Amino acid sequence: MTSVRPACDPTWTLGATVVDHVRLAEARVDWKALAKRALEPNVFYDPDFALPAVAALGQTKALRAVLVHTDEVDRPGRVCGLFPFTLSRRWGVPVTAGVAFIHPYAMSSAPLVDPDGAGATVAAFLRWLERGEGAPAAWLFRFLPQDGPLKDALDEALAESDMLVRTYARYDRAVLDGPQIDLADFEATLSPKRYREYRRLRRKLGEHGAVTVTRAVEPDDVQAAIEEYLALEASGWKGRRGTAAALTAETRKMFEAIAGGLSQTGQIRVDSLRVGRAPAAIAVSCGIKDSWWLWKISFDEDYARYSPGVLAVLDVSEMAVRDGDHYDSCALPGIAMIERLWRQRRPYADMLIVPRRLGALGGAVVGLESLRRQAETAARRARDVIHSK
Repeated sequence: MTSVRPACDPTWTLGATVVDHVRLAEARVDWKALAKRALEPNVFYDPDFALPAVAALGQTKALRAVLVHTDEVDRPGRVCGLFPFTLSRRWGVPVTAGVAFIHPYAMSSAPLVDPDGAGATVAAFLRWLERGEGAPAAWLFRFLPQDGPLKDALDEALAESDMLVRTYARYDRAVLDGPQIDLADFEATLSPKRYREYRRLRRKLGEHGAVTVTRAVEPDDVQAAIEEYLALEASGWKGRRGTAAALTAETRKMFEAIAGGLSQTGQIRVDSLRVGRAPAAIAVSCGIKDSWWLWKISFDEDYARYSPGVLAVLDVSEMAVRDGDHYDSCALPGIAMIERLWRQRRPYADMLIVPRRLGALGGAVVGLESLRRQAETAARRARDVIHSK
């Protein structure tokens, strides 16, 4: 698969094939085309994001993908769906789960599905899960959007399949839906007192030098801005904790490769709030068309009292409203800063799918997943108690 082929015709017969990392990389051109037109955009599954992440995280041997493709003997194959995953002995028993590919730098496992014939594509994936050779005992999506046309197609196909489905860890994520609001609406989400305070902080920041906002989108500019971001992050608390991306060669290489790949197609922007020539805060966003993810933010702690990170997000927000862009915060629940600024919400959840072929064992799998999550919750609470002392 080396050339871009037209979108899928919903009347075609579809099949599903499991491929490894090597075969998946060979399909990069068609994969990229599918990512650009997918029913539910997911930049984390774009090859220019996913492949550097796989390499940095040492997942090349573990990564697989279910490719849903046309199964017509008289036509060249067309990729209509891509479901990347890893296999896991998730429950400590000899029952294998397929876990949709997710990692600390990705916040959605929405599969890439062609908008033409989406229902047929999802149904072909579920047929593979039910009776495909080597299919795992269950499938787990992490951070799966719970609204939109992809979720509708998945719900309809699951209802027809009669598979067991359980939803876990549902939460509402802060988003900014630029096309649905104007600047007055956005400003109204902040109290007048808070909005005046942010204007005051920007003025006070200006006492240290001229305050400007820059946006890097061209490849050379993006690479330079990413280097600034990495240095800024390493100078702060993540550097002291040892978790800054620049401190690990593999992670630094991942950031640089993602920036290099996505910048070639206009899918990354780096917004900097500057005092003089130096960045006080930097926000890195990745996207597909008008769907963007506020991926990373860092700020200069010398200016912490002026809330430069908040000011940078306000700048990004105003540009999103002006340009009609959708933004996903990538934030877990309880991140007060973004939840105060972005009042719109999108539901996300984890979804476990158990095929009928497991019979009575399916209920046991659901029970094991529930027990695992209860144990994880208890462990987190114990850590919180220890850290609070």
